[in-house]
Amino acid sequence: MDNISRAIKRRVLALSEMQGANTVFCYVSFGTETATHELIRSLIHEGKSVCVPKTHQSGLMDAVLIDGLSELKPGDFTALEPEDGKIVEKTDIDIVIIPALCYDKLGYRLGYGKGFYDRYLEDFNGLKVGLCPDECLVPDAYHDAHDVKADIIVTQSEVIYPAEKHERTL
Repeated sequence: MDNISRAIKRRVLALSEMQGANTVFCYVSFGTETATHELIRSLIHEGKSVCVPKTHQSGLMDAVLIDGLSELKPGDFTALEPEDGKIVEKTDIDIVIIPALCYDKLGYRLGYGKGFYDRYLEDFNGLKVGLCPDECLVPDAYHDAHDVKADIIVTQSEVIYPAEKHERTL
């Protein structure tokens, strides 16, 4: 784990919203994404119920409860995924940690373009947290009407609450 991901992990674990959460749905990092493996281990160690994505060719995904990263295998889209396990309902999840290539300070993100998270989050009522190195914050992440914003963005140097920013119109 690099120093940037380590600093982001510390900030995420220190969030008051995370302190009160029971169930966290977190992406399993791969490629250039902010590393989450140590964050997932820490959340499990703290006694949180941790879910990770199980994607389907249909373009949908489920939140599957895990006890550890050793349960994961490479999935259809390269990222590690559970092969099976208990699916957790959205209403039972307190926080979703969302992957991105970059974020803007209004909470919009540039993802990989498959729409898994936007579809999953469109009717999610819990807290949405984005992880992003400072250098991946951009002035304007292009977004469409269906794109779902993060409620909080955590970088290695700050915690951003986008709802406090003025909204843009498309």
